[in-house]
Amino acid sequence: MALLSRPQRMPLVVAILATITGCSGTSRCWNPLRQSAAPHCTSTLPPSLALRVSPQPLPPITEPVVPPRPLTTVEKLKAAGPKWSTIGESVEERPIEATAIGTGPRRILFIGGIHGDEPEGLPVMEWFTEEMWNDASLTSGTTVVVVKNLNPDGTAGKTRGNKHGVDLNRNFPAKNWESTVKTPRFNPGPHPESEPETRVAVQLIREFEPHRILVMHATVGRPMNNYDGPAKALARRMSQFNKYAVTETIGYPTPGSLGNWAGNDLQIPIITLEFPRKVSPDRAWETNKIALRQMLAEGEDDEAQ
Repeated sequence: MALLSRPQRMPLVVAILATITGCSGTSRCWNPLRQSAAPHCTSTLPPSLALRVSPQPLPPITEPVVPPRPLTTVEKLKAAGPKWSTIGESVEERPIEATAIGTGPRRILFIGGIHGDEPEGLPVMEWFTEEMWNDASLTSGTTVVVVKNLNPDGTAGKTRGNKHGVDLNRNFPAKNWESTVKTPRFNPGPHPESEPETRVAVQLIREFEPHRILVMHATVGRPMNNYDGPAKALARRMSQFNKYAVTETIGYPTPGSLGNWAGNDLQIPIITLEFPRKVSPDRAWETNKIALRQMLAEGEDDEAQ
């Protein structure tokens, strides 16, 4: 087929452009053969092809759903009321029980036992807890948390350590923690906080941030109010009532102990109340019930004198 000449091609180009731009034969459309500016095309689409757009309502603005903050251990204990509640488990899945008493700003922590072969403090701690449950005046202005027994497996087996054979009082994350196992009796564990019982205590202390701590032990030597951190004045006040010696050391190093971590590292006044070994529960209670109340009393400043 012969090619069209340029004059022959131009009408065809104009027709194609008109089709593309939607111009009809009656519309005023730009003709490239004319030397004039392109006018605006005034053609419209047929009604059947017109775009039908109806306004759509905007979706309602809703606030993001924020899940409630989980309750802390102490908040759970307060909600439970005056009873023992589980805050963790031992290696053998025995419950580690605690209770919270009072609502004041001063915070005191008691731990009834940490060595399973030193049960002398357990009944004393339970009796003192019952006294605080029944007499709100004792905890006026104070929130008290009591851990009944940090080492229930040791108590059940009458062993110093837990079921893993770890001395929990060498398993705290103190700066002076040592990995050396000098004797099995003082086994510190493979690393600080390796034991579930230790982790329960550490988590509670970090959460509760107590102003004072008392933990109960027993000794074959002289009974004592052993203190760590800024607690010398507090130990002296307790000594006025239980007549136990006031000591800064128990006579040998205790790396990784609760006293070293909480008292010396965190500077929380802490008393390690060392009962005479095999003392009767009644005698231990009568000797210490007034001394224990000094932990709750404001008294003089706890700074070391």
